[in-house]
Amino acid sequence: MILGVFIHAAMAYKTKGDWLLAEHSGVIWLDFASSVSHGFRMPVFFAMAGFFANLTYQKYGLALFVKRRLLRIGLPLLIGCYTVAPLMQLLDSHVILSIWQSPFTNWTWIDAVGLGKEIYHLWFLRSLLEYSGYALIVSACLRSLCPIIVPMLDRTFAWLIEARWGVLVLGLPSVTHFSVNQFHAVPWDTVDYWPFFVIGWLLHRQLRLIDTLVARGWHYVTVAGFLTVAGWWVVYFKIGGGQAEILLVLTKIYFAWYASIAIIGLSCRYFNFRSNKIQYCVDASYWIYLVHLPLVYFLQISFVEMNWSAWAKFFIVSFGSLGFGFVTYHFFVRHSVIGYVLNGRRASRVATKAESACC
Repeated sequence: MILGVFIHAAMAYKTKGDWLLAEHSGVIWLDFASSVSHGFRMPVFFAMAGFFANLTYQKYGLALFVKRRLLRIGLPLLIGCYTVAPLMQLLDSHVILSIWQSPFTNWTWIDAVGLGKEIYHLWFLRSLLEYSGYALIVSACLRSLCPIIVPMLDRTFAWLIEARWGVLVLGLPSVTHFSVNQFHAVPWDTVDYWPFFVIGWLLHRQLRLIDTLVARGWHYVTVAGFLTVAGWWVVYFKIGGGQAEILLVLTKIYFAWYASIAIIGLSCRYFNFRSNKIQYCVDASYWIYLVHLPLVYFLQISFVEMNWSAWAKFFIVSFGSLGFGFVTYHFFVRHSVIGYVLNGRRASRVATKAESACC
């Protein structure tokens, strides 16, 4: 979540990209860092989402699972469609028309409201709801219509995770998705995330498989590094032809898979401990991601005419937005009903002071 703030801040200062405020500054390191981090960020997120979705479903049952999904995901999405999305469209209108438009003249907030319209970075909430619903439907159908398939699916998944070449098979749904959508229509920074949600869901059903990911973490990192080099070699040496385009797509897909599995395994190996500071950042990250994009966009608009270096603009936009998110979370969100909706049971201020002392 927090990494997304830096990625969106960098979008305006890369050498390439279709960001509305792109300055094409020539800082190629921002291109590299953005592409690599975005390549694993959302796949890991959706794999974790699938893992904890199944945990919630198994622990609380169908009714409470649905209630929690609607409260934690559906309600923020609904509110964001009436606040964040219209604000982003207003900022877009300013960039396109070079004037500030009032929400009360020739444009209304309701024009930008609706789940079927542009909702900008809130798309991940809609996807989470969709994936959770599909997972429930498929799981119920398999258990009622053909129960024997469920244990067979578990055994097949375990076999693929334990096999060294299994990731190549796990990535085939993503390859199929790109094939259906035609290779030439697939941008470098786009990937469909439902297979990662499914993998996370299945991984929770067999927790012992995490040991395999832990043991092979550095092996997967090595493969992901090789795929990164191969993909950038194709892009920046401008190799043409259909075969090169296919190679680019395959490196993108399998980098996402190998990097995601590597991060999950290495995180379980090196960060398997309790930290109140990390927990605080985890809780704050949801709020920060929901509200950061309008501020990032506003700062990029404000700095577009200033003759500053791209690095200076990037750092100011990044840490300015991040600081705003942490401050508003700490003083206005953490102990409020908003904090309860986003993160669960509202933390008491007394408990918070005790946690700080323990840190």
